[in-house]
Amino acid sequence: MSPTFTIPTWTEENRSLHDAICQARVSKESANSLQQLLQLNKEKFLNLLNNEPKNPSDRSTLNSSKAYINRTSHNVTKDFVTKALFISDQLDINEHVAATLLMRGTTEFSRVSSNSIDTAVLLYHGERGYLLACLDVILKSAKDASISEEIRTVCRQFIAELLKEKIVLKNGTSGTFVSELLITLENLSKTINAIVKTGSINGQMPEAGSGKLGEDISELRIERLGDERVYIVQILYHIISLFNIETNDKIAILELLEEAELSDPATAYMIIAMISALSNNNQTEELTLSSSTLAFVNTFHQRIMTHGSKVPVIKAVIILQWILYLFDPTRINQVVGTGHANRSETEIQKLLDFCIESDVFRFMNEYLLYFQQSNAMIDTERPTIKQSSGNNGNSSKTIDMSDYRNFNADIRNEFQPFVIYELEKMSISVISILSSALQKLKYSEEDTKTLSEQSNTSDNLSINESKQCHDLEYFLTFLASVFRNRVNEGLIFWNREQGGLHHFVRWLLDIKVAETVNAAFDFFDSIATGDICALNVFHFFKLGMDVDLASSHMFSWGKTLYVLQRYALIFNSNSEESEQRIPANENELILKFLGILKQCIQYCVEARKFFWENETIHLQNTLFDLLNCPTSTSLRAAIFDILSAFCSDWGGGIEGVGRRISYQMWKIMENSDMLVPKRKAIPEKSQTILQPAGILQELEFEKSSRVYTETLSVIRLIGSAIHTQSKRETLLLGFRDSESSIPLDLGKGTKYPGAIPFISLVIDEIFVNLGTYKYSYAEARWELTEACLMVMENSVESFNIKQFESAEYRQYLDKELKPLSNNSFITTSLLGFLTHPGFQVIIRILSGGKVIDEIFNTIEECAKKETKDVDSMPYHKKCLVRSLRILLRILNVQNTLCNVLIPYIAGFSKKKASSEFQLGEYIFDPLPSVVPLGQLILFHADILKRIALLVNYEDQEEVCFLSTKILSILCSVSKDSNSLDKQALGCSTSSTSFFDLGSSMTKALSSNDSAQAIIFSVSERLSINIPEVTTYDDYEHDINTIPFWLAEETLGNMYNYSNDLKPRINSSVRTAILDMLLDNIQQPFSPALTEFLLGYDLSSKNSLNKIQDTEANQASMVCFHAILSMLQQGIDKNSTGDDAMVEDTVGSAEPLINTHPILAEKCYELIYRLCAKKPLSISTMRYLRNRENFFYKQFDSMAPRVEHNIEVESTSFPGVIVCVDGSQYKTDFFKLRSKLHQRAWLLQLIALELHTTTGMRQKNETSKLLELLYGRKDGFSEDAMDITESSSNLFAITNTHLYEQPLVKMLELVSSLEFTWLDGLLEQIKTSDLKYFNDLNFSLFEIENQRGCKVYDVRNIYKILKERRDQCQTDSPDLAKIELEMESILLYIVAQNHSREITYAKLHCLKAWKQVVQITLVECFELISSKNRETIIYELLTMLLPKVIHTEGYDNEMLKSMSEAIVMLVNQLRKNTTVRSLSQLPIEKLQAMFDGIVNCICQKDTTVTVRGDMYSAITSFLLYIREHERDEAFKQFEQFLNDSITSNNTKLLNIICSDAVDGLDIWKTTAYIALDALNTMALNANSYVVQSFVIEKNFLQYTIDMIRNDDAALSNLVEQTDAPLLPLYIFEARMSILLRLAMNPKGAELLYNHRIFEIFGQCQFMKAQQHDSTLADMDIDSTFELTERYQQLIMPTLKLIIAILCSFDGKNDQVLLKTESWARRQQSALVNILTYKRRKITLTLLEQLKLVTTILYYMSCRKGYSEDFIKRGINQLHGAMIQLEIPDNLASNVIPSTNQERTWDKTPDNGSGYSSILEAKAAKIIKSIKYNLEIYKSCKEKK
Repeated sequence: MSPTFTIPTWTEENRSLHDAICQARVSKESANSLQQLLQLNKEKFLNLLNNEPKNPSDRSTLNSSKAYINRTSHNVTKDFVTKALFISDQLDINEHVAATLLMRGTTEFSRVSSNSIDTAVLLYHGERGYLLACLDVILKSAKDASISEEIRTVCRQFIAELLKEKIVLKNGTSGTFVSELLITLENLSKTINAIVKTGSINGQMPEAGSGKLGEDISELRIERLGDERVYIVQILYHIISLFNIETNDKIAILELLEEAELSDPATAYMIIAMISALSNNNQTEELTLSSSTLAFVNTFHQRIMTHGSKVPVIKAVIILQWILYLFDPTRINQVVGTGHANRSETEIQKLLDFCIESDVFRFMNEYLLYFQQSNAMIDTERPTIKQSSGNNGNSSKTIDMSDYRNFNADIRNEFQPFVIYELEKMSISVISILSSALQKLKYSEEDTKTLSEQSNTSDNLSINESKQCHDLEYFLTFLASVFRNRVNEGLIFWNREQGGLHHFVRWLLDIKVAETVNAAFDFFDSIATGDICALNVFHFFKLGMDVDLASSHMFSWGKTLYVLQRYALIFNSNSEESEQRIPANENELILKFLGILKQCIQYCVEARKFFWENETIHLQNTLFDLLNCPTSTSLRAAIFDILSAFCSDWGGGIEGVGRRISYQMWKIMENSDMLVPKRKAIPEKSQTILQPAGILQELEFEKSSRVYTETLSVIRLIGSAIHTQSKRETLLLGFRDSESSIPLDLGKGTKYPGAIPFISLVIDEIFVNLGTYKYSYAEARWELTEACLMVMENSVESFNIKQFESAEYRQYLDKELKPLSNNSFITTSLLGFLTHPGFQVIIRILSGGKVIDEIFNTIEECAKKETKDVDSMPYHKKCLVRSLRILLRILNVQNTLCNVLIPYIAGFSKKKASSEFQLGEYIFDPLPSVVPLGQLILFHADILKRIALLVNYEDQEEVCFLSTKILSILCSVSKDSNSLDKQALGCSTSSTSFFDLGSSMTKALSSNDSAQAIIFSVSERLSINIPEVTTYDDYEHDINTIPFWLAEETLGNMYNYSNDLKPRINSSVRTAILDMLLDNIQQPFSPALTEFLLGYDLSSKNSLNKIQDTEANQASMVCFHAILSMLQQGIDKNSTGDDAMVEDTVGSAEPLINTHPILAEKCYELIYRLCAKKPLSISTMRYLRNRENFFYKQFDSMAPRVEHNIEVESTSFPGVIVCVDGSQYKTDFFKLRSKLHQRAWLLQLIALELHTTTGMRQKNETSKLLELLYGRKDGFSEDAMDITESSSNLFAITNTHLYEQPLVKMLELVSSLEFTWLDGLLEQIKTSDLKYFNDLNFSLFEIENQRGCKVYDVRNIYKILKERRDQCQTDSPDLAKIELEMESILLYIVAQNHSREITYAKLHCLKAWKQVVQITLVECFELISSKNRETIIYELLTMLLPKVIHTEGYDNEMLKSMSEAIVMLVNQLRKNTTVRSLSQLPIEKLQAMFDGIVNCICQKDTTVTVRGDMYSAITSFLLYIREHERDEAFKQFEQFLNDSITSNNTKLLNIICSDAVDGLDIWKTTAYIALDALNTMALNANSYVVQSFVIEKNFLQYTIDMIRNDDAALSNLVEQTDAPLLPLYIFEARMSILLRLAMNPKGAELLYNHRIFEIFGQCQFMKAQQHDSTLADMDIDSTFELTERYQQLIMPTLKLIIAILCSFDGKNDQVLLKTESWARRQQSALVNILTYKRRKITLTLLEQLKLVTTILYYMSCRKGYSEDFIKRGINQLHGAMIQLEIPDNLASNVIPSTNQERTWDKTPDNGSGYSSILEAKAAKIIKSIKYNLEIYKSCKEKK
């Protein structure tokens, strides 16, 4: 190791360590790697928060302006030295550590808007915090039953090792790890006190001139040190709860608690740790206590008995736990008795009495369990010292520091479950072990109550009250707090096997003291939480219920219900007595009872039905009667809470129970003047007035008290009655909509139908005014706000307008949209939407004004809070989440609502004379104007900034996720906005135009003063390494590949309990951010959000510098760097040697694609999209190339084979990869799919990089990649690549050692795709024989997903299956079989989707590979030495050809893609011959290639499309070998080719001819061309094998006949520009082979004998153009196109005729007569060609003249030709020929018509006397024409 490695330094690695631990704990396969990681960092945990001490020598070095930063020497400025020394002194750390820390702070301070010193301090504490967090997560993992036993064992063993270590403590002694924690805790306390008093860590005032940290950073530092203290005591607790620590450590904790103060935040944690240390559950089971245990008992008891405590009640808690420890049945006889000093039962009883007298139960309830109290959630700004104690600035009253009633504890949310856990164990032990003591307390209460009542006079009332015993009451209240709000945790009291606990419940029935009865009711309220517990409580209270309710037991439903009925009767029957009130004690008892009633109704289905439907107890009537009575506000609020519980859709409201009750409740509320304004008659005035809703009057009363319990309950009632569909319900209903909980005829006959008055009450009367109210508790406003937002959220979530997105439904509405139409069904339907609460909420929001302002203000106010504060402010968090959900929902539906629904409402309604409109029977006020939500957000610029910043709201996952989704929609074009905007509605004048706001959003964000903070927020969230786990419950991530009907968590949530958002793939913030970046970069506008977030210069117009590293933009680049850092994970870096900064002990060795495959795929796609986007491409690729060497490193690190690191043991989506060699790999579907796509994106990036660098002539970069792709890297380092251009082109080297093992990786990339996927879901299929669903055609449900892959629409299939299943009776014997078939079908189609997705991913990979090869061989061809080109192509061909032959593992599309690659390679092989004259490949390789191509064609399963490509390949191959030297070896090769053609009964020719005859039209062309090429090859080898075959098989005759059959199509394509061109291509291919035959006498004779002249004479296509009357009306381009097509038809025809005539040498009169017959039939076309003078003179025209005159020249050679032209019918042709004149200067008038001709026209023709090459060529043709004319005329004269 280098000496520099011993130099102290500071490293920023604890966050990475924390991420690595969190990543490793998710799967048991990571146990070994986790163990190694922990062992590597063991010393770090042992040292914990110990700093490297200051060193005089290091200080001297630093003072000499030399600093070791990251162990590297640097010369620094004096200012830097001063700052570094200041940090060293302030933090008490080593000088070199301080220098490194300062340098890091200097680079980071701009990001955090601070100075370098303060930033360094923050970084210092940040690292310490992450180290403690690492230890905390290890301990929690050791206890977490939800993770694998292997991981838990590793964590537990590691902590055990830490505890066994003997550590040298700071005081010089040796101690345990627990001792180290306790000393650290004390030191932190001293540090905090020193900073508070002096501002310095050493507790002394700083020297003059040395200064101290600023106030802000000092306060922040004190806060961080306080956080570290809390972390330490939490860690201490977790250790104690896992292990039995040493006696000395327990005594040390006891000593700390003896001196503890209630104002210390750590005190509560320490108490819980002590309780855990003495817990019976945490002790070694010993039948006979060991000497060490007895020694501990003696020592601990002695300490308790001999030492007091600053706070007696803290000691009382410890003593109570100690008594429980001693009285444990396994221990009591050995440690308690007269034989033990100070441990007799009498002494222990005294200790117990001391505990009771110290008020131990009330202390634990009010101090330790403060967060379980009724007002805990709204009383969030509790000061440590209670204000009620009289402690204010002007009070001189001394605070009793030992009185717990003067103090508030502060326990973090994440630790509260452990407090409850320990206190639950203690409370149960009290019941089990100290039952006799509880009985005594009960007697004591009864006795003191009796005495109190006997002497209860007004004079001694307060004295008697003080003597009244309340200890059992306090215990029950404490017990109630322990079990409050814990679903089904109270079940232990209802389990009869828990004899003591169940007996305790029954023992409570005998309680008589009223206050204790209240406490008992409170306890029953708590243990009624949960479906099972509520059912038990319901039946328990039902047991004591008598028919005569008045005779019922106190602990029953009957007694208190009778009291309620009695009071309702009194209040309603006698107006005088109605002035009385329910006594306070009875009111309290009723409230406690109603609490139990509410819990049972809320959680128990049976209880809810019983109390709502039972006509004996008349609970409904009683509750509503009491609401109209002069009862207390708290009682009315409790009644409203019960009604809300009745209506709720969770707990007992499942199975439609809550929905049915809500339906009835709306009717009841409609008739109540409490919620709806009613008209009240005034008799004396004979008129009515509109009386406001009663709740508004109650609200005015509540404003004075600043407590809004009744208002809150009413709002919650309205919200509960609006039901949304749960995920479970959606699945159970088969994605059908559930019935509405709101009656459609609600408000019928009133002016305000539907939910309008209720929404108006909540929003217009209450919500918008909440900011003006005053509140007794800090969080009470937000509790009310959350209730209002719940109403709004339920409203918009239940507002389902998907049907209006259907084009079919809109067409149906359009048909009914007629002036005289009166479709009542549509009117009723639209009324339902118009009066729906969701419509009313959205309209109020989109119209702007107070509502949206209040929502934005809510977001702003809640988001301003620090997230650690929000943990203790639950309603802040709920308000924030609900507000974001509302905005997201509105963004998703606003287009449809404003552009479709509102126009239809306007269209079907009738306009009134006023501004009102009528729909059906109802008249409505005019709808307000609405604008897009995005526009409102733009108008409120701060809210856009706030939403963007909320993308990183620390551990509030749902807030981050929702903010990301909102931001994504705001900055993108809606997919359905375009289609909806174009609707042609006659009534759509009021609809909103949703223009593109994306670009404006980006500009607003980029110009905001928090722009860099926004970018940093996104980068921080991207950097949070949350494990990627996908389960069935993530079905919303990809519903067509995840079996949602197996979603255990979703379907298991039977009672629809609300769950916090879990960090899963469906709701992953990192995935959502990547989706947002990907979606946005593909938007058409600019600037895009992605460009802003990734640091692109939005103001730059120069595409070359859109992105680059500068000193000024580092903060803007952090997001891009975060993505690149993720992709760099696991990529091998260059060795840094001994002078490395630090050893990389925390970095994960696994690439991102292995740990987070879905995320990695998205990252690679994003990089590709950035590189492929034209304005960003050049600068992005240059940045990646220069900064990261990205393309080289990424491809270099990519494994050649896809199965590398693909295995996954435990997964919800298992499958097996079966390779061609038989090897099998168990893996995960999503991992495999993502890995395939990731490889494809990377290959596409490589292709893009090759294309770019080649185009920009950066040969060095191109050559490096080419060498990596096709060569070996032996001996080449990265630095070796950076050499001069002249020597860097490895492909120019003639040595062949680079290709001794060529292309291995490139070959393996394709070879590894040759696998079969066996899906694990198929193993779950239980039946394959369909009986009930065998008529379904699942191919009708095929859709194309976002990737472009065709899959089954599982959602709709499930919907159809579920509808059929629901038609079956529940008691039908076929039901089980139907469900079995359903599941089997669904499993099969999802498995099919998996296979299709993987196949599609393989195809994507293959196409990307093909792109790389194509770019290489087309654009980079010159960079590969000519000697090596053919070698590369040959290797690639020999790899591909067998795969096309052996098709297993590939589908047709992949085979097609490979065949295209083969064609490309063979074509490139042929092009290579233009560089040199001869092929370099040996004959045997040529034979192998030809064999491979032929075998592909002849393969039995080869498709016609693949064969079509192979025909092209064989054509190119035959053209390629023409250049080969015709030596003896080549002649043998030609013989080999002929033998191959004739082998297997000429199978090859049979297949080619078959495809040419019966194949797909598009491939007929290639088949003909291939046949022609084979024929040419055979003829060159003096073989007529092909020619003979086409004759024997009658193929020649078929080919000729098909020309006539296609005549109509050929005629059409020269007349219509839009005619298909395929017949033309086939014609050209046929003519090619016919022309080849015509060039030799035998072939010409065959053609003549097969009536070629007759066929062409009958064809009309030659005459087509001259009969086209539309040409004059056509534009120039169309005319030119048709002319070109005509040339393509006429030229081959004329050439074929001439070729036949030439083969007969013009001397066969029969042939000449046939030619004349053809000419007579096509006379008009030929004459048209000869009369050229009115047309433009082009080379093509001259060629036609030449061909026609040549034909006529041959015809004129026949004897007797010149006789009687008229009789023979060729007089017009003859006349045109005679009249044809060719001027001498015609060549100079030729007009160029092609690019090639234009080039010739501009190129001089030296030495020929012509002005250009074009003129020279024209002159040559003209010469031939004149020759033909001269001969023709001379023949006529002679004859």
